Amino acid sequence: MLIPRPWRGSAVPFHPSQVPIARVFDLVDTAGAERAAAEMVGLGFDGRDDGFKVLMPKDKRLAKRIGHAVTTSVNYGLSRAGKDRNVRFWTYHEDEGHYAIVLVGAAAAEKLGAA
Repeated sequence: MLIPRPWRGSAVPFHPSQVPIARVFDLVDTAGAERAAAEMVGLGFDGRDDGFKVLMPKDKRLAKRIGHAVTTSVNYGLSRAGKDRNVRFWTYHEDEGHYAIVLVGAAAAEKLGAA
């Protein structure tokens, strides 16, 4: 029996663009990714009902590098700060010129319906 999914190819009942966003980071290189990750860690993910959005250029190779730098830097920064590293993220096509990553804390993801 096939179970229809609410969003094509996704296990969450919403599209990542519908997540409430506290701050948007428009990045063009990996150096900016490290600065953005440090700011996200400083602002924290615990006790928030919103998340952070990272916009990346549509260049696939560069976007992969930026995405990897952001996710690993956030994880490492949270670990160094002794904070909870349970962060969910989704990557998607934002518009014709950008990919986007949305990062939210686990509690906010559960409130949105992403178990």
